[in-house]
Amino acid sequence: YSGNVNIDGFRYTLAATALQPSKRLEEHWMNSLTWRYDQKQESDWAFEAALSKYEFGKDTTRKPTVALPAASAGGAGQVQLQDGTGWHTADVRADWSPERGKRGHDVAFGYHYDQHNLNDRTYTNTNWLAGNATTVNAGNTGKTETQGFYVQDAIQMGQDMKFTLGLRHEQWRAFNGTKTSTVTTLAYPERNENFTSPKLSLAWMATEDWLLRGSISRAARFPTVTELFQGTISGTSITNNDPNLKHEKILAGELAAERELGTGNLRISLFQDDVTDYLTRQTNTTVSPTVTNIQNVDKVRIRGVETSMQRRDAFVRGLDLTGSLTYADPTILANSNNPASVGKNMIRIPDWRATLAATWHPDDKMDFTLAGRYSGRQYGELDNSDTNDKVYGGSSRFFVMDAKFNYRFDKRFSMSVGVDNLNNEKYYAFHPYTQRTWIVQAKGSF
Repeated sequence: YSGNVNIDGFRYTLAATALQPSKRLEEHWMNSLTWRYDQKQESDWAFEAALSKYEFGKDTTRKPTVALPAASAGGAGQVQLQDGTGWHTADVRADWSPERGKRGHDVAFGYHYDQHNLNDRTYTNTNWLAGNATTVNAGNTGKTETQGFYVQDAIQMGQDMKFTLGLRHEQWRAFNGTKTSTVTTLAYPERNENFTSPKLSLAWMATEDWLLRGSISRAARFPTVTELFQGTISGTSITNNDPNLKHEKILAGELAAERELGTGNLRISLFQDDVTDYLTRQTNTTVSPTVTNIQNVDKVRIRGVETSMQRRDAFVRGLDLTGSLTYADPTILANSNNPASVGKNMIRIPDWRATLAATWHPDDKMDFTLAGRYSGRQYGELDNSDTNDKVYGGSSRFFVMDAKFNYRFDKRFSMSVGVDNLNNEKYYAFHPYTQRTWIVQAKGSF
């Protein structure tokens, strides 16, 4: 299926790889271990440690370079191997409450470590369906590593006020980065960066029912190993990576009011995030030919208002309600690589979001849940040119309902039956989302 195609008087030329099938074999391993000590009624200290590892034990993708239908029988192609890609993390945390909080301090401090590994190689072969990897076509490798140290103290100032001060320092590096072509391998220089993130929060119990809180913090998001080193080759495009990407810098602020409702609570908050060097995939329109890959957007501002509510035994005994409503205004303030996007909405952030869920507990064994969620207009392109949101590649408005029944036989065994997308909504977030889906689950703990 390649060559010239005429659709409604328009002529298109399909490459042999435009409608490209693929065959993939994956074997991924995930392991985690957590230890916790918490005897705050007897001790001023609590400790927690966690380890995790995720590894691509085997990850093979096969694609043809010949067109369908001939590709169905085999023929020349490519084999992509990602064995060894993955990450591992370690976290240690300690909490100290002198005299179990009676001295007005709750101190937390800890350490975080993570390392992410990319190992991606593509080979050509004579039979894409089953042939061995033969000649190197392309390859991307690299590692990133982050170490973080943090401390926080929540200080009780009198009966009605609490002041929280926190500080986090991160050491980040990218290393062992390489890019391989059919003729050579290029090694990238090692990068080392440091970032310190302070946090301030002040909470005031204005009345018996109302709590007012103001918070401001600074943070960083460093480029991931794939953003730095992963290049891709598809049937219609080639994407080159940029190992010199800057890290995101975020200044976040929030003003919130919380009210106790006896059997629930109500929360209203105003928020604003100012992001410098936002990382996203975009097209640099200031160069010729244009370049599309992961790039930094100079300045983005996201601000809005959010309300949330929880209520137990609402209207009738055993009926719990939870809900939220959020309005966001995500605006691109500066973008030197794509000036036409300035003033447009940031991608993948809907203007309105709403949720509402009702759970009825007729007794201690059964739960019935009905939930709905709405997502408003959002865009997938920085210049907001994707105005048709009901097609493949679009970002749709949607309203989806879910239902679930859960039954507990005893403390160890339970069973549930649920329906996701009960109303069978058709919507897209680039790809089409699943429509009405039935889920049956049995659970046991030993």
